[in-house]
Amino acid sequence: MENFKIMEKLNVFAKITFFIGMLALAIGSGSSGPPKNEVLAAKYGVSESEASACMAIFEDNVEPVLDWISKQSGFLGFGKKDCSDLRKEISDFNGVENLLYALRNELESDDQEFKEYLEKQRWAAIAQAQEDQEKAEAEKAKAAQLEKNIATAIAAGINAKNVAVSAEVYEAACKRDWQACANNGDYINIHGGPSSKYSCKSEAEKYAKGEVDWGGWLTPNFGSYRTGKSIHTDGTIILIDDAAKFQNGFGAMLKTTTYCQINVRTNNIIQVFFD
Repeated sequence: MENFKIMEKLNVFAKITFFIGMLALAIGSGSSGPPKNEVLAAKYGVSESEASACMAIFEDNVEPVLDWISKQSGFLGFGKKDCSDLRKEISDFNGVENLLYALRNELESDDQEFKEYLEKQRWAAIAQAQEDQEKAEAEKAKAAQLEKNIATAIAAGINAKNVAVSAEVYEAACKRDWQACANNGDYINIHGGPSSKYSCKSEAEKYAKGEVDWGGWLTPNFGSYRTGKSIHTDGTIILIDDAAKFQNGFGAMLKTTTYCQINVRTNNIIQVFFD
């Protein structure tokens, strides 16, 4: 019987291995094909070595260049340019993009039309730089105003929600300083609550008479709290857990509501008590 189980497991493993192998083969065969230089050579009627050279020089712009090369006129091939020739001319045209423009419009670097094109490009670049600068300055001013508004809200303390010019400002103030949170709910949901809440479980276990079942790592322990404004009235908040089970004196696991009171100013646990 044991041998049969082993053989059955081996058979399943072999099937899985075969399936993975066939899947890899299908993916590999789907992505296979002739090299790009071969495809481009056939498409534009150039040699594969010329296509490779053009790919190395012009990368993503290779096809417009090959198209131009394939359409050149000349007597018995004399006077025709290849990618090596064009590479030498890139500096004359002030960059690849300008060279491509000249090729598309059959212009030389010293043609008046091309010079006018370059001048338009120069003024367009100046205008774009000015626009970018103005945008950056506007964003900087906006950020500075936001910081000023947040500071004003924080200074208002419990009244931050009423003083804040927007919900965005209030939430930023509450997140940055718990004293700007209007109530316990915002302190937990916006500010994030006390970091010592992660110690509530270990503190509660000190009072356990036996084992404690917190319900697994997916269970949100101490996920609720007492509402109100206790963070401002007495500087504390009470977190509540109603998922844990504590072992009683008879060994039975009983669901227990656990309370963890925390000082929000010092971030220390004040007490843990149970229902």
